[in-house]
Amino acid sequence: MNLTSKIAAVAGCAALAAFPALAGADKPTHPGSQGQGHAVPHGQGHSKRCKKPATSRGYVATGTYGDTGAFTPFVAATDTTAAVPGSLSFTVTHTNHHAVGATSPFSFTTAKVTFDSPTATAPASTDTVKVIGKILVAKKGCTLDPSVNPVTIRKIMFAAPSS
Repeated sequence: MNLTSKIAAVAGCAALAAFPALAGADKPTHPGSQGQGHAVPHGQGHSKRCKKPATSRGYVATGTYGDTGAFTPFVAATDTTAAVPGSLSFTVTHTNHHAVGATSPFSFTTAKVTFDSPTATAPASTDTVKVIGKILVAKKGCTLDPSVNPVTIRKIMFAAPSS
């Protein structure tokens, strides 16, 4: 082998050895990242799950009005007066699982009130009562703002007991 062919062989090997280094210089360290890189590794960033820390759930409480019940209906706002909220107290006998532990009195501002009798304007002591509304429930790991009332009553139904 002559000197020229030896030099050519050494130059070829050097070129092949340098080629992978040159070819890899353009590639990102994480090929799936498209070359954008990650400032924070996956799973270690700020969670946006508690941006809205609560969800609304159905709230139902039923019971008997009885002799100790009290009902003060709200007065809607007019141009000259502000709305007057109402309250309702009765003996709670049943709740759905979101209203567990519900106790009287219940306060409301814009509830629709219905009576079993079309001529009734107030509940009778024998009536059964059903309160329907929404309750704010905190997501797991999130906390609710304590200044917000979690229960909103939207409907109150009075009915004569079934025979």
